[in-house]
Amino acid sequence: MLKPTASPTAWHQPIAVLVFVCNRVDALREHVTKLLKYRPSAENFPIVISQDCDVKAVREVVKEFGSQVQYVKHLSSETSRVTIPPKHVRFKMYYKISRHYR
Repeated sequence: MLKPTASPTAWHQPIAVLVFVCNRVDALREHVTKLLKYRPSAENFPIVISQDCDVKAVREVVKEFGSQVQYVKHLSSETSRVTIPPKHVRFKMYYKISRHYR
């Protein structure tokens, strides 16, 4: 039987929990509430909410959680700097989603 070389608590680097969102306000509130309830440590598991559309109600929900979460808002209007090759126009949403991943 193999024995672990380190205890499960030996990890000391934070692991970010990413939440991608556009416009599902109620789902976001419920999801983040559960994440906050079950995460063992804010320092070790920071929650980052990444929004890719212009629904203002999403930002209001994020504000409800205050400093418990981090918020990233991507430009999502037609003037945003997403370069899409002409042959890939039908994949426009995938290009926008890919901004979450950089």
